[in-house]
Amino acid sequence: MTLNTIKLKDYLIAHAQKAFGVMKKSMDFDDAEYVLKVILRQNNPVVDKNTIHQNTKKKIKGKERLQRAYDLLEYHSYIRQEVGGKSGRKGLVLVNPYLFEDIDVKKKDHNYPNLYKTTENTITTEGDMKNLKFPNSPNEAINNEKK
Repeated sequence: MTLNTIKLKDYLIAHAQKAFGVMKKSMDFDDAEYVLKVILRQNNPVVDKNTIHQNTKKKIKGKERLQRAYDLLEYHSYIRQEVGGKSGRKGLVLVNPYLFEDIDVKKKDHNYPNLYKTTENTITTEGDMKNLKFPNSPNEAINNEKK
């Protein structure tokens, strides 16, 4: 092998290691994002690690990848890992309560997208409530009995 070939080999190996490192890092972020979605879907401030594992086992293979996702989420203060339960060895995840405030707002917006528009359209200034007649209303039956 010539000197140029050895340099090229070393360059390509270094390049592949850097590229793999970037891919690995983005894979960790993707895993952490997916785990956070699964945790928030539980809508509970304390979630069992076993429950998270059951819901993520198809996408995240291996305990090490899941642990890296937990560590990344804990580093960014989304969760806190604890040990508890009756035996004291059960893995638990405590969710940052501020995450639930954002979800509540999103759920309200999602479930009632036209809430304000609907109330605006129902308010009318035309007519008077006394003049409006409703068919088969209980008030009409009472008024007819009095006459």
